[in-house]
Amino acid sequence: MQGRIFDFGVNDSSDFGFTLKDSTGSRDIRFTLPERFVPSSDLIALSLCTLIGQKYSEIELDLAITDRTRRYISAITNSEIKSGRAALPDSAPPGRTTALNFSGGFDSLAALALMPENRKLVSLDFGGSFERESKFFNSFDTTVVRTNFRNLGFASNHWTFMGIGTILLRDYLEIETYSFGSILEASPWNFKQSHFTNKPQPVFAAADMAQFNPVLGLTEVGTVMVIAKHLPELFAKSLSSLAAPKSEKLNRKIILLNIVQELFSDDFGISVQQDTTEAHFEFGKSLASDFLSLYICKRKGKKKAEELVSKIPHDIDSFLKGRTLDFFEKINPIFTAAWSFDQKQQVYSKLLAARVEIYNELDWCEYRDTIAYLSTWHPSLKS
Repeated sequence: MQGRIFDFGVNDSSDFGFTLKDSTGSRDIRFTLPERFVPSSDLIALSLCTLIGQKYSEIELDLAITDRTRRYISAITNSEIKSGRAALPDSAPPGRTTALNFSGGFDSLAALALMPENRKLVSLDFGGSFERESKFFNSFDTTVVRTNFRNLGFASNHWTFMGIGTILLRDYLEIETYSFGSILEASPWNFKQSHFTNKPQPVFAAADMAQFNPVLGLTEVGTVMVIAKHLPELFAKSLSSLAAPKSEKLNRKIILLNIVQELFSDDFGISVQQDTTEAHFEFGKSLASDFLSLYICKRKGKKKAEELVSKIPHDIDSFLKGRTLDFFEKINPIFTAAWSFDQKQQVYSKLLAARVEIYNELDWCEYRDTIAYLSTWHPSLKS
C-alpha cells in the first residue's frame, strides 16, 4: 500500500488537530480540550493510532516524537514511521488517578457504580447525531473532548478510538489507569479466555497507563442489576440518551430491564414499555443479541426472545431444558483474577449488594455449553 502523510498543526485557540492526507484526499481532524490544554507530541501521535489502526503501511509524521513512541507506533500500526524530527523524553507528571471512558450508557453507568469515588470521567462529544448522548453525560462531572473525527469516518479502523480522550488527557488529569465499560459479550475474544492478564492495550501501555475494566466479566444482564441497586435514579435518563426510538439497542435494554425488575421484585420507580417488538437481527447475525436471546428465552419464553432476534433455532427448547443460565446474572472471575486486592474488595462488595455472585461449577458448565452452542452460528467462538 502506498505511503501516507500526516501533517500536524496547533493553533492559538482551544483547538488543536492535524491534517490527514492520503490517496483519497485531505481531511482536517480537530479536537477541543479543556483550558486550552495541548497534549505532548508523543500523546498526540499515539492518539493517531486509535484512529487509523493498521490501515497504512507507511506513515509520515510532521511532528517531533521520541524514539520510544516511534517504535510503539510502528508496532501498533504495523507501519514504517517517517519523521524528520526527534524529541527528547519529556518529564510527564506521574499518574495517580483512574479515568473511566464514559458515554452514559448502561455499561459505562455500571462501571461508574463499581469504581472508587475519586475516579475521573472522560467523555467524547462527537456532535451531530450524538447530541442526545452528550446532553446526558454532560450532566455528570466529566471532562469532555470535542472532536469531529467520527463524522470523518475515523471510528471504524480500531475500537480503541473510544479511549482517545484518556490518551490526550493523560497529563492533564494525571491518569495512571484507564477504564472502559466493556462487558463479556462485547467481543468473541472474551469468550475464548482461559487466563486474563489484565495487561493494557498496546496504545495505552505506550502512554504509560494501566488497565482496570470493572464490568468486563459481567453480561448486559449483570450491568442492569448493578445499576438497579446503585444508580436506579439514572435508568430513565440513560435509556432516553443511549439509543434512538425503535432501535434494536433500546428494545434490548428495555427487555432486560423488565426481566431484572421481576428478578428483584422492584420496578425501581421506572415504568417503560417497548416501542417496537420487531426484531432487528436474524439469529446468527449478531453475537451479542444471540447470546442474550438465550437468556430471554429461558426467563420469558421464545416469543419474547423473538422480539429481539428472529428465526431462533428450532432446537432452542432442547438446549435450554435442564439448564438455569444463572451465569448471565453473575461475574466471570477470569477477568477479575489479576486485579489488586483493593480493586477486588471495592468491586465485589458492590456486586454482592446487587446480587451478582461469582460463577460456581454449574455456571462454568453451562457457560461452556452456551459458547459451544453459539459457535455453530459464530465460528469465531471456536478455539
